[in-house]
Amino acid sequence: MTTTQLLHQLQSYLNQQGDLDQLIEVSCQAPKQTCEEVVNILLSWLKQEVIAKKEEDDFDRALGWLSQLTGMTIQSLIMQSHLCQQFAFSTKKAIYLDRAMTCLQEGFRLEPATFDQFQFWATLLVTKGRWQDDMTCVEQAIEMYARAKVRCGLSFELLWDQAVAWQLLYDFSIERSDLQKALNFFSRAQKFTKKVSPYFFVDYSKALHQLALATGDPAPIRQSLVNLRQIQPLVTSLPHVEKIVRELLIHAQSQLVLLTDDPTEFEHANRLYEETITAHPSLANLWLHWGYLLLQVGWKKQQVAIVETAVEKLTSLKIAEADPVLSTVFLSQALMALGVLVDDLNLIQEGEERLLKISQLCPEHRNLIKTEAFVCLAKALYFNDAQYFEGAVNRYTKLVTERGDDIESWYGLMEAYLGWGKLQKQAKLIIKSCHAAARLTQLRPFSSIYHIQTAQLLFLRYRFQQDMKNPGRMLEQAIKHLQLALAIKEDFEVLLQLALMWDALAEETGDDNSYMNAIQGLEILYLRLPTDYRLKNALGVALTHYGVYTLKPDLLFRASHLFEQVLKRDIEHASSLTHLGLCKLVLSEIAVDPHNPEEALSKRSDAERLLKQAIRYGDEEACFHLARLYSMKKLYSESIEYLKRARMQHVLPSIERLEQDTWLEGVRQTEAFQEFVSGLRGK
Repeated sequence: MTTTQLLHQLQSYLNQQGDLDQLIEVSCQAPKQTCEEVVNILLSWLKQEVIAKKEEDDFDRALGWLSQLTGMTIQSLIMQSHLCQQFAFSTKKAIYLDRAMTCLQEGFRLEPATFDQFQFWATLLVTKGRWQDDMTCVEQAIEMYARAKVRCGLSFELLWDQAVAWQLLYDFSIERSDLQKALNFFSRAQKFTKKVSPYFFVDYSKALHQLALATGDPAPIRQSLVNLRQIQPLVTSLPHVEKIVRELLIHAQSQLVLLTDDPTEFEHANRLYEETITAHPSLANLWLHWGYLLLQVGWKKQQVAIVETAVEKLTSLKIAEADPVLSTVFLSQALMALGVLVDDLNLIQEGEERLLKISQLCPEHRNLIKTEAFVCLAKALYFNDAQYFEGAVNRYTKLVTERGDDIESWYGLMEAYLGWGKLQKQAKLIIKSCHAAARLTQLRPFSSIYHIQTAQLLFLRYRFQQDMKNPGRMLEQAIKHLQLALAIKEDFEVLLQLALMWDALAEETGDDNSYMNAIQGLEILYLRLPTDYRLKNALGVALTHYGVYTLKPDLLFRASHLFEQVLKRDIEHASSLTHLGLCKLVLSEIAVDPHNPEEALSKRSDAERLLKQAIRYGDEEACFHLARLYSMKKLYSESIEYLKRARMQHVLPSIERLEQDTWLEGVRQTEAFQEFVSGLRGK
């Protein structure tokens, strides 16, 4: 058979599926130059037909044919290895990766491996490790890269490949040191050359996102955003890469919102979603993830408008092509969250019904399990039912046990314990809510919202545990968390809470510096907003407490003036009524004419009236002050009654303060008081 005839017959076979076995036999006997042409035709056919169409039988026979045609040379074995890799990617079968590595191994026996061969083998190992969730493959790849470095020195490509390998190893190990090694290699690679591939920055950005989520530090995300924005203009001619870059930009901005809870970053994220969706309306998943971001932000901030917008995004026809499970799960959560916020049981039930339908298709889906926990929480918050709170706690506990870095589950656990603790009035449940909040601050140390919530929970724990050995410690911890929140971003509400917390600590410890921190902080805020009635009341309360502590009438007169201004605007302002009553009570003792006993009686009568009004409008703190007033009036049974009521409402001070309070001296002499204190001590 002549060369022309052989090539013609080969082409005919490839077009019409002739007798390949006979053709192989003839072609292997052809002259060398003919074999080279046969190989080229065969390679073209393999790539265009066999590999593309995933024809395994033809691939195996053709690979054997190539081996016979080219012989056992290093070049032939490397060529076969690359073909096996391509076919592995086409069929997604790791067995062909193994065959590719076998070809390389046989080649290494013929000649020492070059840098490219080491690198290629390591890449095959990384791919196999990713496909088969096999960490040992990745570890072998890292070893192979190290051998390549020893043999051939460093290069940009080698540093990049090593970075990707360590990044993949981190996916298996969750050891932050592995991720840090990956980032070190990325950083070195970036410095190695001035011209860097956009694909490199895509890989680098993914690693930076992983670091940000692992540490809770937004700095790596910001670095990623800089890198991605630099390459964005360079990939406009590469649609596939441009899409990846856009999606990474959105992911980075969304994570920045969740890491910082910064309203400005939230605005940037919304704008970026809108711009990207306008440019790529077919990206259904963007609508899906935009809706979910809105849900997370709206739920944490308890803002109905944001959750309503989330529902709008998640019910859009534009997400019809998105993942059906995630679409249903996210919409279910959004409907239930909105139902809780607007007190609508129908929305909660609709969300639950949607969840039940999809759960039959994939019962083990983690996001679905998380939504089932949210169902319990939503019902618990709506019905204020202990059974639902307990169900939510059990489900969220399981989720955080499986994944200790699951922010949403820790947040749900914190809410469930908090609601359950308030309902049952049990300090141990509030303590567990505090523990969940503390974990949130560890995972997201640069988010002020978690520090604020932790401070509020610590204060609640202080109120629920009046018999603790060192109640002031809870308040000190709360103050530290508020100071951390202010270090992240100064905020009026946080400054106000901090001043109130200093005041509570001062009341507990009798510390002059704490009193002054409270008053000075409120004075500064009051100068900014002199017409704000919340500030008038808060400053009045702090002045009252310090005035009672120091027995300085001028402080109490100034506080009374502030309360009177508040009550002119709102006659039912319970806190102002309570503290104005307290001011009257103290002034009846320290600022009256001793020759005019009727003046003191009048002030006491005003105090009693004001305190009873405060209780009627919902401020139970007034109960304790009424107990003191009735002790002074020697109405001891009434005094005990209001002490018991104060205890039930968790507004009773510590036992030590009760035993030292001057105005309770009369009732302390009674047997009823001794029984009351014994009950507080659990005796």
